[in-house]
Amino acid sequence: MLLLNKRINLIIFSFTLLLFVGFVSQPSYVFADENLNTADEWLDYARREPNSSSQLTAYIQGYNLYPEDTRFTDGINDRAKSLLNYASNQHQLGHFQSAISRYNLILSAPSLHESIKYEASLKKELAEQEKKFPNADDLVRTARNQSNSSAQLTAYIEGYYYYPRDSRFKDGINDRATSLINFARGQHEAGNFASALIRYDLILSAPVLDENIKNEVVSLREFAVQGKQYKTADQQFNFARNEPNSSAQLTAYIKGYEMFPHDKRFEDGINDRASSLFNFASGQHQIGNYGSAILRYNLILSAPVLNKTIKNEVEKNLQYALEGKRTADLQYLFAKNEPNSSAQLTAHIKGYEMYPEDGRFEDGINDRAQSLLNFASRQHESGNFGSAILRYELILSAPILDSQIRREVETKLDFANRNRTYPSADDQFDFAKNEPNSSAQLVAYIEGYEMYPHDQRFEDGINDRARSLLNYATNQHELGNLTSANMRYELILSSPVLDKFIKQEAELKKSFADRNKSIPTANEMFNTARNEQTSSAQLTAYIQGHVIYPEDQRFVEGINDRAQSLLRWASEQQQDGNFSTAVNRYNLILTAPVLDPGIKYEAEIKLEYALQQKKIPTANDLYNLAVAGPNSSAQLTTYITGYVLYPDDSRFEEGINDRARSLLNFASNQHLLGNYGSALLRYELILSSPVLDDRLRLETEAKKAFANDRKIYRTAEEQLIYAEKQPNSSAQLSAYIDGYILYPSDERFISGINDRAHSLLNYANNQHRAGNFSTAIHRYNLILDSYGVDESIKENVRVYLRLAVDGDILGSEIVQYTTYNVTLSQAINTQLGLNPPPQTDKYRNTPVYIHSSLLDIIEKGVVSSGVNVRTSPSTGGNNIDFTTTSTITVTIEEEVEGSSVSGDTKWYKIKHNNKTLYVHNSVINVSDVAIVKSTANIRQSASSSSHSFGTVSSGTEMRVLSKRTGTSVGGNNVWYQLDFNRTWRNATIDDFKAYLDPNNHDIFQHLVLSSSVGVPSTELNKLLSGKGILHGTGQAFIDAGREHSVNEVYLISHALLETEHGRSTLATGVEVGRNSSGNAVRVTSSNRSNLTNIRTVYNMFGIGAYDNTAVTSGAIYAYNQGWFTPEAAIIGGAKFIGEDYIHNRDKQNTLYKMRWNPARPGVKQYATDMGWAVKQVSTIKNFYNQLDNPVLHFDIPVYR
Repeated sequence: MLLLNKRINLIIFSFTLLLFVGFVSQPSYVFADENLNTADEWLDYARREPNSSSQLTAYIQGYNLYPEDTRFTDGINDRAKSLLNYASNQHQLGHFQSAISRYNLILSAPSLHESIKYEASLKKELAEQEKKFPNADDLVRTARNQSNSSAQLTAYIEGYYYYPRDSRFKDGINDRATSLINFARGQHEAGNFASALIRYDLILSAPVLDENIKNEVVSLREFAVQGKQYKTADQQFNFARNEPNSSAQLTAYIKGYEMFPHDKRFEDGINDRASSLFNFASGQHQIGNYGSAILRYNLILSAPVLNKTIKNEVEKNLQYALEGKRTADLQYLFAKNEPNSSAQLTAHIKGYEMYPEDGRFEDGINDRAQSLLNFASRQHESGNFGSAILRYELILSAPILDSQIRREVETKLDFANRNRTYPSADDQFDFAKNEPNSSAQLVAYIEGYEMYPHDQRFEDGINDRARSLLNYATNQHELGNLTSANMRYELILSSPVLDKFIKQEAELKKSFADRNKSIPTANEMFNTARNEQTSSAQLTAYIQGHVIYPEDQRFVEGINDRAQSLLRWASEQQQDGNFSTAVNRYNLILTAPVLDPGIKYEAEIKLEYALQQKKIPTANDLYNLAVAGPNSSAQLTTYITGYVLYPDDSRFEEGINDRARSLLNFASNQHLLGNYGSALLRYELILSSPVLDDRLRLETEAKKAFANDRKIYRTAEEQLIYAEKQPNSSAQLSAYIDGYILYPSDERFISGINDRAHSLLNYANNQHRAGNFSTAIHRYNLILDSYGVDESIKENVRVYLRLAVDGDILGSEIVQYTTYNVTLSQAINTQLGLNPPPQTDKYRNTPVYIHSSLLDIIEKGVVSSGVNVRTSPSTGGNNIDFTTTSTITVTIEEEVEGSSVSGDTKWYKIKHNNKTLYVHNSVINVSDVAIVKSTANIRQSASSSSHSFGTVSSGTEMRVLSKRTGTSVGGNNVWYQLDFNRTWRNATIDDFKAYLDPNNHDIFQHLVLSSSVGVPSTELNKLLSGKGILHGTGQAFIDAGREHSVNEVYLISHALLETEHGRSTLATGVEVGRNSSGNAVRVTSSNRSNLTNIRTVYNMFGIGAYDNTAVTSGAIYAYNQGWFTPEAAIIGGAKFIGEDYIHNRDKQNTLYKMRWNPARPGVKQYATDMGWAVKQVSTIKNFYNQLDNPVLHFDIPVYR
C-alpha cells in the first residue's frame, strides 16, 4: 500500500507538472538543474534522459512549449512506442502496476498516433483487470470462430496490436478485409449506404492494410458518402469516355485505374487523354496562360501509369511554365500569332534572349523589324514623330539587327528627334523645349536648372535631352565622327544632375572614343565578356555591357552569373586565408549594378568577415553561435547571417522568426516605456530579416510607425475608440486594420474592418454610379489592398473595379457571361447519362405502363380494421384466428362457399403470414396486383419507345388499373396501366432542357452567391419571423456568410426550402448517441439505454441526408460534425456549401451552377430535382426587393 501511495503521489506530481508546463507562458524553465530556453535545448535534454519514461515526459514538456516543432511530436511517438514495448514486457511478466503506470504516461501524451493510443488503451484495460495478453493461438482461433467478417476483422486487428510480428494477424486482416469488401459492396449496391460506410470505415481502420485494398475501399467510400452507387468497370469506362473534356476524362480514367488496376482500358484511356490534354495545355502555354498549363501538366503527371514519352515531354514543358517561359517552339508560335509587328518583334526579341542559338528568332527579328520600319516611316512622313520614334527605338533595341536596317533606322531616328532678358522658369522651359536640337536643348535645360534648381522640369529635361543627345552621340560615334561624339559626351557629362546610368554610359562610350574605338554592339560586348579568361574580367565586361545595353537581359544574367562564380572563388580564397584577395573580389562584386539581393547580402557579410581577417563560419558554427547569443538582437542577427550564407538550412529560418518574435516583445516593452530609439533600432532589425512571417512583419511595421512619430501604440480599447473617431470610412478602416494587426485575437477589429469595408464600398459604388471613376477606383483599390477584409467583399470589388477602369457606369445590375467548353446538347446528353437523371414531381399522380411479359398478375385483397379473420369459411364455432387492428393486404387463393352472411355465401380463401385463413366477401376489397418479374422500365404510355419514368426492381407490387393494348413485344401487345406511388420520376428531355437552358426562367438563378449582402441581423430576422426553429437566427446566417463567403440571403432561402420553413424533423432536432463500437446511431426507445454521449443535433441544409434514410443519415452526419445547436448547424452547413460548391474548383457560385455545374456537367450537382434552382429564386428575390439599391451581380453561363 505504501508503494502504491508513492506511485500515486508520483503520478499526481507528474500530472501537475505537465499542467504547469502547459500553462506557463515564459519560454524559460529551470528543470533538472538546467536552464532550458530554446527548443533545441529541450530536445537535447530529452535525448539525454536516462530512460524512455523520462524521455517521453521531457518530449511532452517540450511539445507544450513548442507545439509547432514537429521534432517533439516525432520524439513523443518514438519514445511512446519504445515505452509501450517495455510496458508490454512488464505486463506479460505480471508486473501490472508497472505496466499501468507506463500505459497512463503514454496515454497522457499529446499528438499521439492513433495506433499507439489504441494499443496502449487495449493493454491498459487488461492490466487493470490483472490479466496478461491472450495467447496468440487463442486469439487466432477466436478470430476464425467469429460469426461474420466484421467481427473476424475486428478480432484480427486486436490480435495484431498484441502480436504485431505474428504474420497470421496481418494475413487475417487482409483476408477478412477482402471478404468484408464483398459484403459491403452488396450493401452499397442495395442502397444501404450507412451499412456499407460502417464496413468501409472498419476496413480502413486496419493497421496493416494492403495498399490495393485500401485504394479500392477509399474509392468505394467516396461514392457511399455521396449516397451514390459505385460504378462497375464498364460503367466507369463509359463515364470516363462521356466526360465533357480531356481533364475530366483523364481524371475519370485515373479513378477507374485505381478501382480496376487490371483493366487495360483504363491505362489506355489515361495515355490517350493525357496526350489530348497535353496538346491543350501546350496551347495554353503558348499564349502565356502558364497557370492553366501548369494545372493540366500536373494533372497529367498525377496519372499512375503514363507513357514515358508523354511524361518526359510534360515534365520538360512544366519546368518552362514554372519559370514563366515558353519553350522555343511555343515562343516562336506565340511571336508569329501576335496581332501587330511591334508585338511580334518584341516576342521574337524575347525568344532570342531565351534561345539565342535558335536561328528562327534572328530571322523573325529582321523580318518584323523591316515591316515595323515601313510602318514607322509612314508615321514619320505624316508628322507623327512620337509614333515613329517609339518604333525606331523598339527596332534598335533588337539584339541582332541587319546592318542596313539599323543604319536606316538610326538615320530616320536622328531626323525624327530634331523638329532670352532673364527668362522666367516657364519661358526658359519653353525656350529649352523649342531649341532646334538636343545639344541646344540640353544647354538650355542646364541653364534653367542653374537658375531654378528646385524646378523639377529642368532636371527631367536635362536627363531627357542627355539621353537623346547620348543617342545622337552614339550614332555619330558609330559613324566614325569621334570628334562630334566626344564633344557631345563632354556636354552630357557637364550636366549638374545627371542620371547615374546615363553618366556611366556616357563615360564608358567616351573612353572608347578617346581611344578611337567604336562602340561594340551588344553581341560583341556579350561575346567579349564570355571570352574573358577570369570571372573578374568577365564580370567587369558584363557590367560595361549592361551600362551600354541596359535592356539586354544577357548582361543582367551575365553579371549575376559571374558575380556568383566570383563570390564562390572569393569565398575559397577567404577560407584559405587569402583575405586581401577576397576583399578585392567582394568589392568588385558590390560595384555591379542589377545585382541579385541575395548575392549582394552574402558578399557584404563575407566582406565583413574578410576585413576582420576571419574565415567564413560553418552552418553549425553559426547556429551554435546564434543559440548562445547573449540576447535576442544578437541571436537574430546571427540567424540572419546564417540564412544568407546557408539558405537551405531550415534552422536559420525558424530561428529568425522565433527570435524576431522574442525581440518584438522586448521592443514593444521598450516602446511602451517611451524608449523610442531603442524600440526603433529593434523594429528595423526585425524588418531587415530576409524571411519573416507576414503577421510579424505587419505588427512590426505598425508599431514602427508609432515609434517614428514618438508615440506609444494604443491599447485595444484605445485603438477601438480611435478607429470610431476617425472622420471617414477610409481612415476608420485603416485604424481597424492597425488594431487587428496589433490584437489579432480581438474579434472586434475584424468585425470593424469588414463593417468599414462595406461602408467604403457603398461610398465607392455611389461615386461609381455618379461617374466619378478615379474616386471609385481609388476606394476599390484601397479595399483590395486592405489586410483582413473578407474575401467575399473583395470578390465584389474586383468586379466593380473592372467596370470603373473600363469607364462603365455602375448600374443596379451587373451581368457577366462566362463561356464553358461544352455545348447545350452535350450537357443534355450528360444529364441523361446520370443515375438518376434529372427528376421531376410533375408526374407524381400519372399512371404508368409495363408490358405484360414483365409482370405476374395476382389477386390481392384489402381487409379493413376490426375484421375477424377465421380458420374456416364460417361464422359459427370457435374459428377466429385474429381480429385486424389496422388495414392489411392479403393474397387471394380462391373463392369458396361458406356460411351465409346477409344472404351471401361467398368467402375468400386467403394467405396471410404464411397461414391459410378465410374472410367473408363483405369485408374484403379484391383487386388485381401486378408483381414485377425482373427489373423493368416504367413507361409513360403503352409503348416500349415512350419515356421511362425510371425502373422498378423484381418483386415490386403495384395495383392494376386496367389492361391496355400497346406496342408488341415478342408478339404480345398486352400492357398494364398501373398505380405507381413514386413522387420523383425521371424528367423528359423537354422537361429538364427548359431548366438546363440558362436563358430560361428568372435571372436570379444566376445571382452570384459568393459575397455578403451586408444587411443587419434585424432585417434578416424579419424574413425569418415565424419560421419555426429558424426564427431569430439572422445573426447566425450573417456569421456563416461572412466566415465562409456565402450570400446570407441564399443561405436563408436554402434553409427554408430544406427545413420546410424551419419545421422539419432534422431542423427541429434529432437525438443521436454512440453505440458500444463508438459509432453514431439515431436514438430510439429500444436502443437508448445502450448508447452514450446522447446529444440533440440539427441539420438545416439536409447535408448527408440520403434518400430513404434522410433523417437518420442527416442526423448522424450532423452529430459527427458537432452541430449541437441551430447556430452551429447554420454555420457548419455554410462551410460545407462554401467549400464543396461555391468556392470549389468549378466555382459553383450561383444556384444554376450548383444545380447543373456547366464547368463539369454531371459532376458535383447539388440536387436531382430539375427545378431546384428556380424554386429558391422567389424567396431570394423577395428579400432583395426589400433592400435599398442593392447591386445585383449575375453570372450567366454560355454554352459554346
